[in-house]
Amino acid sequence: MSRRKQHADWGLIKYRLGCVLYKIDMAVGDDNSLREAIRVCQSARQVFNCYTHPIRWSEISDTLAQIPQV
Repeated sequence: MSRRKQHADWGLIKYRLGCVLYKIDMAVGDDNSLREAIRVCQSARQVFNCYTHPIRWSEISDTLAQIPQV
C-alpha cells in the first residue's frame, strides 16, 4: 500500500499497527515494540491533522499520550 495513492488507508493502518505494538508491549514487556508504536503513531498523525480529521487526530494523540505512561 502506498502512502501517496491511499493516504487515509495508510494512516489508519499505521495507527492500528501502533495500537497493536502498544498492546504487545503491555503483554510481553518488549521495549522495542513500545518505541515502534510511538514511531508509527507519529507517522499516522502526519496523515490525520486536527483540521481535516479532528476525531481521528484526537484518537491518535490520545494513544500517543498513553504509550509513554507504560
